[in-house]
Amino acid sequence: MHPNRYPWSKARLKLLGKMPDVVLARRIGLHLDTVKEERRRRKIPAFRPRLPSIQWTRQMENRLGTDFDSVIAEGLGLPTHCVRRKRQDLGITAYGESFVRSSPHAFRWTKQQIALLGKESDRKVAKRLGLVVPTVWRKRVQLGIRALTPKQHIDWTKARSALLGKLSDQGLAKRWGAKAETIARKRTELGIEPFVRTTPPRPTRLLKAILRLPVHEICRRYRVSTETIKRLRRELGIPNLKRWP
Repeated sequence: MHPNRYPWSKARLKLLGKMPDVVLARRIGLHLDTVKEERRRRKIPAFRPRLPSIQWTRQMENRLGTDFDSVIAEGLGLPTHCVRRKRQDLGITAYGESFVRSSPHAFRWTKQQIALLGKESDRKVAKRLGLVVPTVWRKRVQLGIRALTPKQHIDWTKARSALLGKLSDQGLAKRWGAKAETIARKRTELGIEPFVRTTPPRPTRLLKAILRLPVHEICRRYRVSTETIKRLRRELGIPNLKRWP
């Protein structure tokens, strides 16, 4: 395990995805990003509260497709995705698409052309097929295909990897001309906690006494990483003790 990774106990791991990340972070005294990234690293889906079953009336169903899903959802006091799902279940065309579908000049997509969606940018697909970008975008969204997000290549040298968690993802992204998401993804893969700016520690007697304890004892009692202990000892001029057997 990476020295900067929070030592999750089995009991706390069982709580991931069972409640909102922000609630769990507040309960166990961790940063929200630490909880969120551990859940994602273990591929645990985020907590989703169960919505009460919706009793759809004939009047409510008659409104579907007469306006944008978000507008109808607001009028009915429902989440937009519930309105969209019900409209699709009933086979009702989305508002604004009826003319496109019924028009004899509407573009007819082949399987080979649909296969390009999400594999290339909407602009590139539109240029290849001789279409306008909104037509490509509409078809891709209609099929639930995610847009292409080009991956940025970074040469992860040892020097660059060593800076992960020592500076903010945004700061490193700006320094290397990359996206913060790219930095965060690599940091998460290595199990490094995000950088948290802290105020300098107050050199109290209690703190100095704690830092003179064996490292494993400090980790067990206060749930901090060995790197944090070394940094505090260095800042307060306390020599590192001999490593425990």
